[in-house]
Amino acid sequence: LFAFIHAYWLPPTLKVSEEVELDYGKSNNLPLIDSILEIPLAVKWKGSLWWIVWIFWGFFLAIFVASVVLLLFIPELTAKKSTVVAVAAALLQLYQITGDFSEYWVYTRNAEAVYDDQDEPSSA
Repeated sequence: LFAFIHAYWLPPTLKVSEEVELDYGKSNNLPLIDSILEIPLAVKWKGSLWWIVWIFWGFFLAIFVASVVLLLFIPELTAKKSTVVAVAAALLQLYQITGDFSEYWVYTRNAEAVYDDQDEPSSA
């Protein structure tokens, strides 16, 4: 929801720098570990409001640790195998969403608006 609202306020066309595209192109070829490989890219290409990426990764890490502790280390909590698999799938999905948000945020921090003659904002 946050990314949707943020994207609504962006210019209609953005051009991302070629260096950023190349760095993310390399990591995107490895689907399950691409988000982990892209964490250093968030440091390398940080722009304005760079710390928002770290807040989202912090939320993911807190949810991940809490889930692992609840399922594995609390003996009173017995979970069926199907519950463990469902939680693991949910954590994997959350990991992918967090990585995609991180990539989106870096892309929008390192982009310039490209305007056509019709789209150019007026200077009045």
